[in-house]
Amino acid sequence: MTGIQSGKTWLTDSELRLAPLLSGKPTLAISAGSLGVAAIAAFFTPLAALPVLGLLALFLIVNYPAVLMPGYLLVIGLVWTLPGWPIAPLKPAALLLTAGVALALFLRVKLPRIHWAHLVFLAFGIWTLIAGEVSGNSELSRSYSISLIGWGFSLIALYQLSSGKRGLLNLAKSYSLSIAFGCVFVLLVYLSGRTTVMTPVAGDVNDFGVMVAAAFFLSLGLARERSLPRSQRIVFLVAAGLCLLVAVGSLSRGTWLAVAVGLAVHFILYRRDRLMLIGGAAVAMLLALLALPFLNERITQTLQQKQYIAAENVDSRILAWRLALRLFGEQPLTGFGIGSIQPKLTANFSSPPGDFVVSFVHNSYVELLYGTGLIGTGLFLVLAAVMVGQSFRLGRVLGPGVAGGSVAASLLPAVVATFVASFTVTELTYPPFWLALALGLSAGTVRPAVDEVPFPERERIPERVGDS
Repeated sequence: MTGIQSGKTWLTDSELRLAPLLSGKPTLAISAGSLGVAAIAAFFTPLAALPVLGLLALFLIVNYPAVLMPGYLLVIGLVWTLPGWPIAPLKPAALLLTAGVALALFLRVKLPRIHWAHLVFLAFGIWTLIAGEVSGNSELSRSYSISLIGWGFSLIALYQLSSGKRGLLNLAKSYSLSIAFGCVFVLLVYLSGRTTVMTPVAGDVNDFGVMVAAAFFLSLGLARERSLPRSQRIVFLVAAGLCLLVAVGSLSRGTWLAVAVGLAVHFILYRRDRLMLIGGAAVAMLLALLALPFLNERITQTLQQKQYIAAENVDSRILAWRLALRLFGEQPLTGFGIGSIQPKLTANFSSPPGDFVVSFVHNSYVELLYGTGLIGTGLFLVLAAVMVGQSFRLGRVLGPGVAGGSVAASLLPAVVATFVASFTVTELTYPPFWLALALGLSAGTVRPAVDEVPFPERERIPERVGDS
């Protein structure tokens, strides 16, 4: 299915599925009228304006469902970096995303597009629930399994909004900017002196670091994306700088390793970018050397504190991993349910190894084996193959000088960084893994219409989009 031309812009069939029901002028008129009615109602009774504003928001979401994706990703970027949320915002945001996309499709009389990997993901989530029930740990693992199943529906909703090359670009933009905004708040808190390292005030530095590492590569790809306006490329270059600064300043060794391995993957796979990577590394080192005299005392104190804490953390993690792997050997097929390690730690150690090791073993892959057994691990490996395979494929298909080529080249390093950083944290029920899957599935929908057509000719040719 090819795209059609709307004005001066080519729209793919994926974009047309959720194109606005009403054009700009009628939408503006309805919005202005609704705001006027709300203002009159508020003059008499302030609460009376709320239903009008609620209906207006619902109309705008249904008419422009594409806004749901950046809104949802923004919540993910800020959930750990802003203190004082009145309620946990991630689940309401996921519900709004899923319900909004479902309603938008219903009013357009469209069925959702579902990739077979979505079904594998839902099977994985259901299996984690079964594993907890079978092992008698359902009270500990049930809430995590339900969160996983909820992630499955969120991924289906994101898939409707991120199909095709433009959809992939929008997903990468949303991911990049959401984490960059989070990094801004991390820096503000750090500069205020409230923290000694660049860590989110409402979450774990390692959890946030997984997404920072992935967002760094996506931001770098967007900053080099020739199909974007120069102003946008500058914005994403700043975002890449923010992500790199927070990654380094977090003193998270998992995040450091993720960035290093991601850069190595990019350096090995994409020869055309090697000089750029070497030059970027030289500039980063020069800036670090220039800043060192001003921050030397604070950095020295922080490193001393980090070294003291890190020694205990490493020992406790290794003890927890050994225990989880030993228990996996006792029940290898089904596992014990994710997030159910706490009683085992208490039973095997007079003092649990580190206060932080409470519900998880702080290693996504050990948790996967211990919590879901061979069956759950097999399902996860299928999903991992999709993430890596589709990202690698698109990076090779879209070469230099092709619209989307730079972003495509950033996908595999971002996915690899996510995998590497997850060695020291358990991310099975958190956003990073499944956003990597969203990137892989989106990459799988891109079907270039013309082989390696350079700019500006390619911008005048409609792309071909197909479902995987």
